[in-house]
Amino acid sequence: MWNVRRNKYLFAALGCVAMLTAVGFAADEIDLSSEVDGPTAAAPAEEVTITVTYENHSATDPGASAVNLEFPVGMFMHWYDDPDDDPDQGLQYVPDDTEFWIGDSLDNEVSLYINGGCDGLLVQVAGPDDATPGLTLPAGESGFFETTFAMPMEAPPSPFFRIDSPNLFPDGLEYGTGACDGSCTNCLGPSLVAIPKVEGELVMANDGSADPTLGCDYPWLDDVTGKIAVVRRGTCEFGLKALNAFDSGAIGFILLNCLGGDNEGLIGMLPGDVGSIVDIPCVSTTPLDGDIIEAAINAGTVTASMGWEENTDNIIDFDSLIFHFTKNGPNTFPPPDTDSNPDNDTDTLQTLLGAGGEAPVADFTFVATDLAVTFTDPSTNDPTSWAWDFGDEATSTEQNPTHTYAADGTYTVGLTATNDTGSDTKTLDVTVSDSTVFTCTNIAVAAV
Repeated sequence: MWNVRRNKYLFAALGCVAMLTAVGFAADEIDLSSEVDGPTAAAPAEEVTITVTYENHSATDPGASAVNLEFPVGMFMHWYDDPDDDPDQGLQYVPDDTEFWIGDSLDNEVSLYINGGCDGLLVQVAGPDDATPGLTLPAGESGFFETTFAMPMEAPPSPFFRIDSPNLFPDGLEYGTGACDGSCTNCLGPSLVAIPKVEGELVMANDGSADPTLGCDYPWLDDVTGKIAVVRRGTCEFGLKALNAFDSGAIGFILLNCLGGDNEGLIGMLPGDVGSIVDIPCVSTTPLDGDIIEAAINAGTVTASMGWEENTDNIIDFDSLIFHFTKNGPNTFPPPDTDSNPDNDTDTLQTLLGAGGEAPVADFTFVATDLAVTFTDPSTNDPTSWAWDFGDEATSTEQNPTHTYAADGTYTVGLTATNDTGSDTKTLDVTVSDSTVFTCTNIAVAAV
């Protein structure tokens, strides 16, 4: 099964050769889109439903595709790994009290998979079996599928790979990772969310060959013990390169890709024949970023780190994405997106996990002084916006406003408190009178 994460594709090829001629697929593209919808906030253990809609915008051509909902990396594995479960079953990381309901409006096959990194779950609408993953969506047709489950008790950890010194990539670094081939026991290196943080100096491989940075020959000439080994792509399998680094004492492995455009070519590295033995984290870079890293290593000391860190934002990302297949059949790579909306293949839902998962309960108190009234908002469940209606056609969006009425009377005041989950409204009658009004009566002397 194909899996995309951070725009990386799983390539099984060995060297840097022109494996695909994707530019020739443009004429075959069908304008397909996907969209993911669900709560933008949820409480731990709250049952939520995530809906993925998809549509073929073509008026005439059917589209071949696979429609995915990708749960974030490590969402279940990090807390619920059960060693007694079959490691090849898609529900292995889901706690016993979590139930999935999966349905599709067009009666398509909907399946649960472990994703390509074996560290999360993937819901996919596909064809009749794994060998033909292309879903044929008729012209102008749309559908949806839903997944209902209980939210985890905490947000998933965030995997990372960064160059620490010098600061080569201040805006962050895109990267690919080791991937699995066939099962979660045949992978290149451990998942980044399953290991402690690794940090160290980067060292280019030197295998003593005519092209030493490829790292294909063993033993290596330069000591990489306790360091992060860096190799160039080409000639031999990813798994052999990583195994040579592992056997040489490296604590991490970086592959500098050489295929694709400057900011393209992110890959997930399959293990090949020997890569499943590797027990160090493995990442890959784009050609452009790889050139920058190698130049920095040649110029001085470069340090990097990789692993996982706490999700301090408590945000969970659900990714909806579509794989486009050519009309020539499935199991081909997506053609380039040439329709009028280049971003409609993917969509992301961000859900805040925490107490804010409940809608506000609106409430307010007030103190009236003559015609001026000070309102105070003690609404619960963390509202983020407030809409006041003072009953005299005046309004406010402040949390604790003060309002002055023009005349005595009783006014019905309403407050609507809102957060990402929902809203609630409370109304109270507020009576005001102007005690400073002086009425002249019984004036006997004109000069008084």
